Amino acid sequence: MNGYQRIHSALHGIMPDRRPVMLHNFMLAAREAGYTMKQLPGRS
Repeated sequence: MNGYQRIHSALHGIMPDRRPVMLHNFMLAAREAGYTMKQLPGRS
């Protein structure tokens, strides 16, 4: 089972062979939106 299949299974209520891990890169998303991580809306 590959990573895509693990995520797909978990989202559809099927038990994957092991826990899926989905990494996020919020710094890239913030930069694309024109913010730094310190400037992100909603952060205290």
